Amino acid sequence: MNFCDALSDLLTGRNISVPQLAEMIGVKPSTPYFWTKGRSVPGKDRLGDIINALGLEPKMANQLIELRAKHEGRSDSKKTDLKKSHVSKSKFSKKFKKVINISDLSITEIAKKSKVTRASIHSWSNGDVVPKVSKLRLVLKAIKCPAELFDELIFICESEWAKQPRPKGYKTRSIWEKAALKRVGQYSGFTKIQLNIPKDNSSDLIVSSKNDKGSTQIPIIFKNKTGDLNLLFVMACKARQMTNAEVVVIITFKNLTQYDEALFNHFGIMVMTEEEFYSSENELASKIC
Repeated sequence: MNFCDALSDLLTGRNISVPQLAEMIGVKPSTPYFWTKGRSVPGKDRLGDIINALGLEPKMANQLIELRAKHEGRSDSKKTDLKKSHVSKSKFSKKFKKVINISDLSITEIAKKSKVTRASIHSWSNGDVVPKVSKLRLVLKAIKCPAELFDELIFICESEWAKQPRPKGYKTRSIWEKAALKRVGQYSGFTKIQLNIPKDNSSDLIVSSKNDKGSTQIPIIFKNKTGDLNLLFVMACKARQMTNAEVVVIITFKNLTQYDEALFNHFGIMVMTEEEFYSSENELASKIC
């Protein structure tokens, strides 16, 4: 058996169409179509998304990994650490099931009303994947979820996504984020502070004292799309928690105006553009003690 046949069989057995798989893992429908026709195979990270979305057992997951490696004409004896690639989803799925069960609508009706596929809603309910916040909002609004449960589910979802380490070379980053990270990382105009790559994946860069005075550091996160302010807030708080920093810097593509600046400042979250960052050396140096 080859990779395309194995993937096709898995989709058929789970009654999942190619477009549905594409939506579940966030790619264009043409991408998994090429996989099922043997024209290409997914990358390692994308294969992990497929494994999570389909809720595959380790045995079947490893078989897919081997078939993918075979397609590329090389032996890949290293097994993906499936436990690390899985998000802790049980807490979310339990709450989500509760909301679905108290709704008067069927899954089909919810899907039609929210424009989110039945397969996606089933995968959330089964604990296979944690949804994107934007899609979760559509479903919760469609079923008129009570405000208390609505806020709780959104918070759990945001927290689960924020807990996932951001791998170096994160493939879904925007062109601007990659370019800005490179520009700022190579900038040599500072005299009091220096920029380093963090040892963990808590942030994109770390600001520290250039003369080694002070033990605190400031994590930096680059963010192009800032539409979901709640997720942005959770990510920043998580970066602070992981680094024991007093403040965290979020560098955005453009000025962020529609947000609660007082709340962000209260939690030590500094939001600025790349240009503003270059002129903030004195302010940042004063926060490293």
